[in-house]
Amino acid sequence: MLALALVLLPASFFDDGRSLCLFTALSGYRCYACGMTRALMHLIHLDVAAAWRYNPLSFGVLPLLLFVTGRWYVREVRWLLGCK
Repeated sequence: MLALALVLLPASFFDDGRSLCLFTALSGYRCYACGMTRALMHLIHLDVAAAWRYNPLSFGVLPLLLFVTGRWYVREVRWLLGCK
């Protein structure tokens, strides 16, 4: 359900606003995850250039998220159907 909501929202939905990163707030430096939400949002909408600008690591994180989510989904469906 959350994935559908993210796809339906515009790619620039999270672009405005302050960073909520505690590391950045305390140190003034960007951490490895800074911009990840914005990058993933643009990557979901196939805006590759903007995703790369926000955080290049998103190209590795999105496949991992899809794999983990898919695995969880299959496990839940199997459990509901009574399969092992």
